[in-house]
Order: sequence, then C-alpha cells, then structure tokens
Amino acid sequence: MTLHYPINPDKVFLAGVSDGATGCYAVANTMCGPFAGFIAVSGFGGMLPQMGIQLFPSNIMQRPIYNVNAGKDRIYPIEEVRKFLDWLTNSGVAIERKEYPDELHGFDYRGKESANSHP
Repeated sequence: MTLHYPINPDKVFLAGVSDGATGCYAVANTMCGPFAGFIAVSGFGGMLPQMGIQLFPSNIMQRPIYNVNAGKDRIYPIEEVRKFLDWLTNSGVAIERKEYPDELHGFDYRGKESANSHP
C-alpha cells in the first residue's frame, strides 16, 4: 500500500480478532516490517508453538502490542492467555493488556473500546 498511497509507515498497525490476533503474534515474531504495532483481540499467541512456530520474545519486543481478551472466552480461556502474556512480559516484551471479564469470544464488546480507553 505504501508504494501506491502516501501512507506514513510509522502509523500502520496490524489488527486481528481471534485467529487474526494469533496471526498478529506470528507476524510480530517473524517479520521485521512494515508494522508500527499490533492490536490482538480475543486471540492466543501461545498456540503458535503448538503449531510448530517457535516464538522469539526478542523479535516481538521490537514493536508495541495492545492485547485485548474476554474473561468468558470459551475458545481461549483467560487463564491460558494470562500465562502466555505473563511469559512474554517476563521475557521483556512490553504488552499493554486489557480484559473484559464478563465478555465472550469475539469482539462484540468493541463499543467499550475507544481511542481514549488506554494510554
């Protein structure tokens, strides 16, 4: 897109919901560009090693990640998501985290998210 349109590459974020969020972690892990950051919603990057994709926190820590999950997600239980995010944090990855305790998998709660809901 940047070849065809006047886009500031420092402002291009990759976002995904569910498998798309997991894909955000895959891209952050393996591609050195062109994204400025990632928004992962209702996904679980911790499933990547189960798929044979080794995670490298040193790669993931290079760009900001905003991670949003639902507390009542039946596909990606919040306890497992927390373990994964804690592992990344303990490995030096700065992740901004948000949980919606009473919400289900997906992003039906998107109306609660806004540009002002996090720093």
